Parts: sequence; C-alpha cells; structure tokens
Amino acid sequence: MVLGQISPNRVTWSLHVKLNNMVVQGLCTNGNLDRAFQLYLGMRTRGISVDAGTFDSLVKCFCKKGDLHKAARIFDEMVLDGCVPDHGIWSAVVGGFWDRRKVREAFESIVVELMNEFVEHV
Repeated sequence: MVLGQISPNRVTWSLHVKLNNMVVQGLCTNGNLDRAFQLYLGMRTRGISVDAGTFDSLVKCFCKKGDLHKAARIFDEMVLDGCVPDHGIWSAVVGGFWDRRKVREAFESIVVELMNEFVEHV
C-alpha cells in the first residue's frame, strides 16, 4: 500500500500490526527464533506495536534456548513500552539465569556466608 502511494487507515494498520505479532509468535512456536527476532526488530524500527503475547513468546523462547542477552534486551524493551511482565515471564527469566552455573554458585556462596553470619550472631 505504502509503496503504491496509498496511506493505510486505522483498520488496515491494525490488521498489519496483528498480523506481524501473530507471525513473530508463530515463528517462536516453530523454533525459528532468528527469523522471529529479525521480524521483531523490523517491527520496532517501523513503529509497529508489539503486543504482550509477542514479548511473552520471545522472552520465553530465548530463555529456553539459553540466549539470555536477547531475552534481557526484549524484557527491557517490554518494560520501556509500558508492558508489565506477568508471572510466566518472570519465571522464564529467573529460570534462565538460574540454569547458569555461575549464578547458582554465586547464590549458594551467598547463602553459606549469610548462614555463617547468622550463626556467629546467635
């Protein structure tokens, strides 16, 4: 439409937004995260609204894959867009970081230190 010098109206733009979000979610479901991420970036560049379901799909899939850098980036953009993460997204992010050995070891080390300090003060 735009290339043909036709400006989209609210209805056609709304359909375009919904279609893009559905495609990203479908790509995530089918495990094609690289294409999903590229489409997501294109949506953001062109000013196409990203809905909560799309953020949810992307963050969960990247956490599951172990790509926490992309998951964190999307999570940050989600919050900046005013979309509040739900329990499922928080669980995916925390679970993704927990699966990292360094995070788990650091947590266990902190627990040991806290328990030692607690015993010393009792």
